[in-house]
Amino acid sequence: MKLHIKKVYYKRVRKGKEPCKYSAVQPKGKGTDVYATIKLDPILRKKKLKSIKNGMLKHEEVEIKRWAKGDRYSHRDANSSEPKVTKKLGGTAGFWAAVKRKKLI
Repeated sequence: MKLHIKKVYYKRVRKGKEPCKYSAVQPKGKGTDVYATIKLDPILRKKKLKSIKNGMLKHEEVEIKRWAKGDRYSHRDANSSEPKVTKKLGGTAGFWAAVKRKKLI
């Protein structure tokens, strides 16, 4: 099984929405090559948010790997392997609150 992951940024900041999400396909069935696209909010390009961006990308990659193997609880497993930085955020609302605190918006 091989992962083919492409990272794409949205054109505009989507305040209040998920800053990072993915879509994946496995054309030949479970356990074969996976083609995925991770879509990122452009606010994650800022240098101050590099650690958060890396944590979110790691979460999505782990979730894609688990999904590709046919795991039923891929999101839960990805949450447990997240770094402290993204665990402390508390989801989408916590991310946007952190961005506001850092005065990036």
